[in-house]
Amino acid sequence: GLVPQDDILHKELTVAKALKYAAKLRFPADTTEAERQSRIAEVLAELKLDIHKDKKITSLSGGQRKRVSVAL
Repeated sequence: GLVPQDDILHKELTVAKALKYAAKLRFPADTTEAERQSRIAEVLAELKLDIHKDKKITSLSGGQRKRVSVAL
């Protein structure tokens, strides 16, 4: 996928909430909450964002924000 040069993130959300919101919109309707949470945790770990999951996107560095964009 592509990541735009300018961030298109909900900057006032935490990383975890942004991913949860995106998962709710993109995953099939019959996906359980546990399945969504499991996938979110997996992506956070893969992109080394798990330690930042409770931080607001506004507090992240530019590179960290790009990784959040990739995660979405």
